[in-house]
Amino acid sequence: MDADVSHVMVQAVNSSSTSQSAQSSKPTSSQIRQWRWASTRLLVLLWCFYLFGIWLLSLQADSPTPASHWMIWCMMIGLMVIWPAMQLSQSRYIIRTSPQDSQDGLPGDPIPVPIRTWVVFVQWLSLALVNQSVLWPMQITAGWQTMQTMWLNAALLAWSLLAGLFIAVGKRTFSSVHRSVSMLICVGLIFGEPLLQVIATKSWYMIISPVSTINQLLNGQITAVATTHITTVALAACVGWGLLGILQAARVEN
Repeated sequence: MDADVSHVMVQAVNSSSTSQSAQSSKPTSSQIRQWRWASTRLLVLLWCFYLFGIWLLSLQADSPTPASHWMIWCMMIGLMVIWPAMQLSQSRYIIRTSPQDSQDGLPGDPIPVPIRTWVVFVQWLSLALVNQSVLWPMQITAGWQTMQTMWLNAALLAWSLLAGLFIAVGKRTFSSVHRSVSMLICVGLIFGEPLLQVIATKSWYMIISPVSTINQLLNGQITAVATTHITTVALAACVGWGLLGILQAARVEN
């Protein structure tokens, strides 16, 4: 009889400790918020190092013109290829601390952290603000017109905002397939049409890739085709972000 009572008490204690462990293993909203902001700060820091690196390489150019072209193209590739690759390859997990560990804690089991749409948008906005400190001084060194610099800036903002949209879509799921598709779309946005032109051995004004528009702007040609192209991409990105925001809000409410 005493043995049965002891066995029942042990089971009760074990179930109670298991329940407490499950509850304490969940990350708090403060921990999740700190993790999100930490990843954004790290991204901005790495982006600053990237811009500094390509600036050092641009110093090897013979004149400011090819150096400025090199900077713009590296910025565009960084925003449409390197940034998506970093974000879509990251895990959506945060390491929790087991309750039986010490105060500082040891690495425990990974648990999923929900990714909000606004996190990717804040990352895009942060990178865009950093770019301003690089782009506008180039107006002086490269001898660009003010409108030329504004439209180059708009092109970087429009296509990077569109790439950020696919990053946000890809990070809404744990599926590696969905993330890989999002990454391929981001790469295809800039390199898809040039590759098709090489395969088809034909040339046309690219309507998806920014290559033709950027080339015109770098050469000082502010044409209606280029400005319309930038405006269309920006509007498409804004509409996409609006729809994604609505879906995210509905998902949070549910």
